[in-house]
Amino acid sequence: MSMAILSVLQLTEIAAAYVFVILLLPWLFLRRRLAGFGSVPVRFMIYFLTGNFYIINLVYLLQLLHISCWLTLFLGTFAPFIATGFVKYKGGLLAALEKKLVQTLLVLGGETGRKTLFLHLRKRLKRLLAALSRKGSEAVKKFGFEILLVFGLILLLVYMYGTNAVNVYGYCASDVVLHNYWINEMGHNNIFADGVYPFGMHCLLYHLHGLFRIPVYVLLRLFYVVQTVMIHLVLLAFLRCVCKSKYAPYIGIVIYIVSDRFYQYTYIRYHATLPQELGMAFILPAAYFAMAFLQEKNVVSRLKEAGDAGAEEAEKVGGEEKKEKGITVSGLYLALFAASISLTLTIHFYDTFIAGLFCIAIGAGFCFRVFRWEYFKRIVAAGIAGIVIAVFPMGAAYVTG
Repeated sequence: MSMAILSVLQLTEIAAAYVFVILLLPWLFLRRRLAGFGSVPVRFMIYFLTGNFYIINLVYLLQLLHISCWLTLFLGTFAPFIATGFVKYKGGLLAALEKKLVQTLLVLGGETGRKTLFLHLRKRLKRLLAALSRKGSEAVKKFGFEILLVFGLILLLVYMYGTNAVNVYGYCASDVVLHNYWINEMGHNNIFADGVYPFGMHCLLYHLHGLFRIPVYVLLRLFYVVQTVMIHLVLLAFLRCVCKSKYAPYIGIVIYIVSDRFYQYTYIRYHATLPQELGMAFILPAAYFAMAFLQEKNVVSRLKEAGDAGAEEAEKVGGEEKKEKGITVSGLYLALFAASISLTLTIHFYDTFIAGLFCIAIGAGFCFRVFRWEYFKRIVAAGIAGIVIAVFPMGAAYVTG
């Protein structure tokens, strides 16, 4: 019983750490820039891709430079916020830091009383809770029933796959032992200890281990539950984006989940922390953002179809691309497509094969547009960029021996 409780607590810790790094931090960094951009499922996929892409490549960089440790992982994780602060405040940031340091020294020196300090903290906490409560009530009013459905799906997934994690205290796949060895070697800045291999999952788990001090063997024993939940949530987000019916995706997800009870061997690999399964979470975002790019028609393209005079007029008024808060929409879709392709190859090349099949199918479906040069050159360049980004760390490691 005590081991089961410990497993539940460890699983909760892993889920909280992963969601904090992969979803919450990207949301905090991008929420204002992406406010009003696309639907909630689209923004969920953007945050999910951004978090995974950044953390995996951060670990690659630190490992190849042989400077990976808790401090560099911490600074690297929060580097975007630090850089934004310098850009936004410039000289004012140093003044603000100096002010905070003076306030801290006053507290430590006893010149500022505890009651005054707690009063300031209480006011700030009250404002924060009021803002969260207001946004929460707005979300409940708008998406209340769907929030309940998503919560229900998560509970169903935790029941279907989490029960095994609580009751079984070992690895559920023989090759997890090898992954354990590879991740442990990263603790010595020895990435690719046994040959060059897609190390995306290993980078991600090493980051959780290095930053939050979660033992590697605990991560490999329990992370598959979090991984499986995220795979299904990405599948749900994809279906919500492409289906006209609001609730049909939920029915499809439930059927997919409970099918495990009818023929469990099809889903048995979901019960182990394996790269190939984690990489599945990035296949459908690649498909969606490729389709979104091909569906996005910029102003000049539309006018070029009508005639060259209209195109010239559009260029005069500077209406080349639809923008959303300074972000070129089609460019954003291409970047997300490239990131998705990169993540599939970074984690496991089998997933890249499946993403490639999706791309072929999308190319057939959009054949009248995808082979137009202005679309074709950009989407091919994005795909190549994604592959190069994924291959570069492995290539660098290979070249350096």
